[in-house]
Amino acid sequence: MTEAAQNQQPIFSMEKIYVKDISLEIPHAPQVFLERENPQIDVQLNTQAGAVEEGIFEVVVTATVTAKAGDKVMFLIEAKQAGIFQVRHDRYMPFEQIVTLDSWVKVRDRSGGLYWVEKRVLSSKRYVVALPTVLEARAAPDAGAARAFKVSQQVALEWLESTGSGWIKVRHQDGEVGYVRSTEVWGG
Repeated sequence: MTEAAQNQQPIFSMEKIYVKDISLEIPHAPQVFLERENPQIDVQLNTQAGAVEEGIFEVVVTATVTAKAGDKVMFLIEAKQAGIFQVRHDRYMPFEQIVTLDSWVKVRDRSGGLYWVEKRVLSSKRYVVALPTVLEARAAPDAGAARAFKVSQQVALEWLESTGSGWIKVRHQDGEVGYVRSTEVWGG
């Protein structure tokens, strides 16, 4: 794989995992320890995610456990476990969208890798990636048509429309428009 192609590969890495906060409250101690009643246990889980900087995200999982005997709180424990994750991809890299959950989208790349990305970083435009070492786009959806332009492997092209005959109309980043076979690109 060329260096340019490697630079376009998505990156997902866990940079750090840490305890962000932990607390224990026993508001009715020591009397609460003399209670004979079995406590009612409530467990709540919550997640939050946000960008730290471009391509770097913090994800926090909060677990809150509350034990009550009647209406008395025996104890309350809250722990926040956090992680710093690096998520980067070429902005033109096409992804297959698998599922959307709130502001996150699970996507699959050309190699089959699955990733969660923030919905806001995905483009509303559709892109395809050239598969052959050199891909020649044609001026018309015909193998005998004049060459409109050519691109190297892994170059992203904006998908404009499908002709229905195995060809896709595409636009190069510099504005040139042409047709490529759908079998010669990924993401079409």
